[in-house]
Amino acid sequence: MARRLLPPVPTTVPDGPLYVALGDSLAAGYQPGGAELRDSAYPALAAARLGSGGDALGVANLACSGETTGTFLAGGKCTYPEKTQVAQAEKLLRERRADVRLVTVDIGGNDLLRCAARLRVDAKCAATGLGTVDDNLPKILSRLRAAAGPDVPVLVLGYYNPWLAAKYLG
Repeated sequence: MARRLLPPVPTTVPDGPLYVALGDSLAAGYQPGGAELRDSAYPALAAARLGSGGDALGVANLACSGETTGTFLAGGKCTYPEKTQVAQAEKLLRERRADVRLVTVDIGGNDLLRCAARLRVDAKCAATGLGTVDDNLPKILSRLRAAAGPDVPVLVLGYYNPWLAAKYLG
């Protein structure tokens, strides 16, 4: 069964100081029912807050709902002119290096999400997923750091614990 690619991720980038948001549905602003509300997702809110003291901060939100660390690197989930989220980010970071003020990445949750069902966590699946994230995240960060340069903050954002309820309800 072939994977269905999602519609192209918006890649229009504003002029001026820039915040590059990468990752999965958290950054994309995914909502129940499938809508993505990028204008009210955390990157847009963070940029507004960070820019409120002076220079406005534009957002390049390249996030892809459902992205895993593997699809972030190899593609296959969303459509980008550069084929993968990491390649699209690298191109943008190199082209706009002087403008980029911040890069955030939230990725890895979907590597583990499939391991939970009916308030139960498949420990073997979770261990495999964690191993995948452990292998892929350093590759992602190395590529982003090389493209962004040494002076741009590249932040990895943590996740809430989606399985916490299983402990109390199971």
